[in-house]
Amino acid sequence: MNIYLDFDGTVVEHNYPKIGKLNPNSLEVIKKLQDAGYNIILNTMRVEFDDNSMQEALDFINSNEQFTGNKITQQTKQKIYPHQWNLDKIENDIFIDDIAVNIPITKASVDGFMVDWFEIERQFVEKGILNKNDVVE
Repeated sequence: MNIYLDFDGTVVEHNYPKIGKLNPNSLEVIKKLQDAGYNIILNTMRVEFDDNSMQEALDFINSNEQFTGNKITQQTKQKIYPHQWNLDKIENDIFIDDIAVNIPITKASVDGFMVDWFEIERQFVEKGILNKNDVVE
């Protein structure tokens, strides 16, 4: 199964074209998804701009000391808009994206909102996408 991963508002807080503050628990859950065998594909609007920001996003994830997973090398050629967040109706792919309807959201530290990775992880365990033994309480 593919996990399509947004960047701004999802892995980090919104601050384009800069890299925003790291969203708590994002990199940890991404690694757990990799360890569980899911294919992670970066799917962000940054791919639409000719400003090196897509590579900066990949570099941020892959070189972050908190990320101990395999390097993410796959990316979409253009932004794919996410399906509605509903883990009861998963077909082939999951989109973790702050613009997905009904995705768990939390307040960002500076301004606005971002994906709530603690709730995402809880729901993944509840639905069997992640193993409860892999989650630190």
